[in-house]
Amino acid sequence: MLETELKIMPILLKYKEIWFSDHLYDVRGYDCVIFRNCDKMMEWPGFRRSESTTIIMDLSKSEQELWKDMSETNCRKPINRAKKMKVTIKVNQHYEEFSEINRAFRKEKGLARWDPSIDFMKKYGTLFVTEYNGEILSGLFCLSDERTMMQLITSSKRLESSNEKKKEIANANKLMIWESIIYAKRTGMKIYDWGGYYTGEVRDIQKERINVFKRSFGGEIVTRYNYHKDYSLPMKLVKAMESIIKIKV
Repeated sequence: MLETELKIMPILLKYKEIWFSDHLYDVRGYDCVIFRNCDKMMEWPGFRRSESTTIIMDLSKSEQELWKDMSETNCRKPINRAKKMKVTIKVNQHYEEFSEINRAFRKEKGLARWDPSIDFMKKYGTLFVTEYNGEILSGLFCLSDERTMMQLITSSKRLESSNEKKKEIANANKLMIWESIIYAKRTGMKIYDWGGYYTGEVRDIQKERINVFKRSFGGEIVTRYNYHKDYSLPMKLVKAMESIIKIKV
């Protein structure tokens, strides 16, 4: 189980996120609490439940089994090419460079800003980055507790690169993901979570391509449960306003 804390600007509402828990409980001193990525359905007074889908990998398998579970064409060969290129994977280094890459990547793709602080990353997870010829090409930030490692943010320079460099970054990214899986296994974790899998009713070609990419590494599609409880009146008002806006849209 992992507990993280965030503040919602500009009114500084405090909320706690609790990841991978096998039980629910109330917290004090927060405007709301969210239990995320729970692997079982539970009940607790005042909590509302939602479901999400993700892909997980069983790290009790041997490294050889995990390797064989991956697509040869889409994973194993690109990983070997990255190794031949002498791409190196750095762990818990180059936080500033990763943050800059992440901001540029999300802006280029038109995504909402998601820019966790360096202190947040150091406190709550593990950062993997790829380095080639002295340049940081991409990064992957994962949340983790004693049992689970989960992808939270991946970003790269591929959108601002030439076609040839895009191929190099794609190979490096796959090596980085593989090394993060092995890192999780070797540090005693049991589950590697890809952080989501799109199952929306509206067809989204880009997200479906991401699904294909994730499936190429093997793993199992599973349901996860999230539980949310608001405590303070300001938080309840914020949620009510969000609901009204959604209805109007």
